[in-house]
Amino acid sequence: MHAILVIDNYDSYTYILAELVAQATGHAPIVVKNDAFKTWDAMLRTLGSFSAIVISPGPGSPSITADFGICAQAYGSEIPVLGVCLGHQGLALAFGGTVQRGPVAHGQISEVLHDGSSLFAGLPSPLKVVRYHSLIVDEHTLPPCLRVTARTRSGLVMGMRHKTLPLHSVQFHPESACTEWGLEMLVNFFRIAGQVMPSVPVLSSPVGDAQNAATGLAISSLPSKVDA
Repeated sequence: MHAILVIDNYDSYTYILAELVAQATGHAPIVVKNDAFKTWDAMLRTLGSFSAIVISPGPGSPSITADFGICAQAYGSEIPVLGVCLGHQGLALAFGGTVQRGPVAHGQISEVLHDGSSLFAGLPSPLKVVRYHSLIVDEHTLPPCLRVTARTRSGLVMGMRHKTLPLHSVQFHPESACTEWGLEMLVNFFRIAGQVMPSVPVLSSPVGDAQNAATGLAISSLPSKVDA
């Protein structure tokens, strides 16, 4: 198994997300700031190859380089990618969709309806998730290659996947303690990416201590800037 990369968009939830990645796979990911490297190739020369990438939430907009950094290049890397919140919006932009202002959600719990595919395979619908965002993907601008997999009851896009590439995203925070089945969503992603062993347990309840427990695995983090 190659290393798993978490790109940190300077968000306070990144290391909680990284812990959830470790629980889902049994392997601690490498966490890199979105501006740690000048180019994607420079990062690969320094760190080697990755088997999967998780793009963290973060402030700002994916259309602004200073906010999104090297994340924008991840979607063309031919590596499985899971975009969370800002990373979800970035997936839409990468294929020609647009992001617009939406209702502000700050720690808001919402019911999400999903199609049972990809990240949501085997999970009940609706399920409750925690949202922190003020931008939303404009579904009407999405290209045919991107499929909406989840929406709020009011129709806001909460999940997407690429129809032929291993690219997936959620607008909400799966790592939040009050998001139901967050660990299972990550397990589903890493199974798609071929990074989960059959022995990985499934939670017996939608939200529980297992989702918030420390793994005991050391999360690797690089300095904020690398001259490469």
